[in-house]
Amino acid sequence: MTKNNLIKFNIDNYTGQGSTTKTGKNTLPTQPKALYDTMCDAILEFDNNFDVLLEKLRKEVENNPDKYVTSDLEGSLTYGLYFVVFPNVDFGYGYTGHIGVLWSPEKEVMAAIVSKKFRLNGSKTQYAIVVVSPKYGEEPTLGVFTDEFLKEYARLTGLGEDEFVLLSSHSGLLSARGENVRWVVDKGLCVGYKLECFYYFHKFTSSLMFPSGDSTKKELKRIENDMWNVTI
Repeated sequence: MTKNNLIKFNIDNYTGQGSTTKTGKNTLPTQPKALYDTMCDAILEFDNNFDVLLEKLRKEVENNPDKYVTSDLEGSLTYGLYFVVFPNVDFGYGYTGHIGVLWSPEKEVMAAIVSKKFRLNGSKTQYAIVVVSPKYGEEPTLGVFTDEFLKEYARLTGLGEDEFVLLSSHSGLLSARGENVRWVVDKGLCVGYKLECFYYFHKFTSSLMFPSGDSTKKELKRIENDMWNVTI
């Protein structure tokens, strides 16, 4: 795999606001916390640290080419292509680097992205921050997903969190109506709210899926109507 093919799959749709000048081994622009007073506190920290962590993930792949070889791995068939997930990179403080390879007979492209698990003060509930980068609709941003959402995604699709972070979160159509948000991805429908500085998703159903391939404006309008008519 050449360097030019590294980390090209959909990660450039979102860029954090943090400085990329602090690249020391244990240095981040914003110091992580063990617990957060609000979800916005966790979101702002993630946003500030995103670019630095993504660059560390890029270097991890580039500096360990023998570790990320796909020829001997068995992948799962997705979209008529094959997709392989490599072991995660643990950055500490709940930050995780996800790495996968999507390939067909014509090309092989590596995908990489960062997510974060966190908890709020006084709560045992765990949440995940994931880049929300739909193919259509609203602009790329950040989303908070409940553990219940991720468990339901896994139960209904048979796929893990890595597949959601690397693939599903970069697909589909996202539509906001007031504070309500619906986002139909490749494997199902995400339901949540548009809050001050992020989207919050707490429900998932596989009753409606976004079709593969490109969609016309007419098709997108029909899909949007369908997604708002789903009862969940």
